[in-house]
Amino acid sequence: DYYDSRMINNYVYAIVNQPINYENDDVVMPLIKYGAVTSAIIPEDIYYFDIPDYNYRLTTIFALNLDDNNVEKANFLTGYTQTIFVSEENIYLTSQKQISYGDYQKKLFEETYIKLVDSSTANNIRDAIDNKDYNRVQELLEEYYNKLSQNEKDKFEKDLAEKMREVEAEIQKEIQKTIIHKISINKNEIKYIARGEVPGTVLNQFSMDEYQGNFRIATTTGEVFSGSSLNHMYVLDENMDTIGRLEDLGYKEKIYSVRFIEERAYMVTFKKIDPLFVIDLSIPENP
Repeated sequence: DYYDSRMINNYVYAIVNQPINYENDDVVMPLIKYGAVTSAIIPEDIYYFDIPDYNYRLTTIFALNLDDNNVEKANFLTGYTQTIFVSEENIYLTSQKQISYGDYQKKLFEETYIKLVDSSTANNIRDAIDNKDYNRVQELLEEYYNKLSQNEKDKFEKDLAEKMREVEAEIQKEIQKTIIHKISINKNEIKYIARGEVPGTVLNQFSMDEYQGNFRIATTTGEVFSGSSLNHMYVLDENMDTIGRLEDLGYKEKIYSVRFIEERAYMVTFKKIDPLFVIDLSIPENP
């Protein structure tokens, strides 16, 4: 499937996705047809990454020289390539990082129930979590709750609701992560540079930007309908390491539009009246 392309001077860079298909136990490699010549992509030519995914894709980037019709390519095993950003020197491919529901539950229980109950109950809950017996976790919590006085129950419910909200917001940053692959382009040369990741999901290409060697990206974690959404701005250096962050803007809202103009970013979120955030990025380490 054709995904997207950009033209820089006399070069066109085209991005193509293909699901991983099987014939019996063999992976079917894509065929490249150029004129009368057909050849298959070979596994040794594919970049791959230590990132688990539920829906692998083969992403191929073609560099087409419009002056002499020369075509070069590079192949990457990724999740489904989603939003891309292209500068004059780099292509940034994004995809969503996956986390299991079991890991989500484990984190939630460890950061809420265990910290609010007595030590004996906490140890039992921890054992149940390790055995992935989540029904037992609920039983232990009910047993603890039923032993409390009414005033203690009221306080426990209030503390638990507050803790759940705090922890849920932090967990969303872990389970909703965007993977960013930085790929250098220089005429017909396509070179993989580095990988980074940030919490949240990205709206579109305008939520990303490259400026003075740094990559800036605005994301949203959580969900509006559940009242857990928050919005963030991250700055990554040329090696795709996060060097600056501004988090937790627009509680219960989500990003509707972002524009970067040099050292500033303009972010609109949505509730009933659209709030406009103006973010100073002149010091990349301290947005």
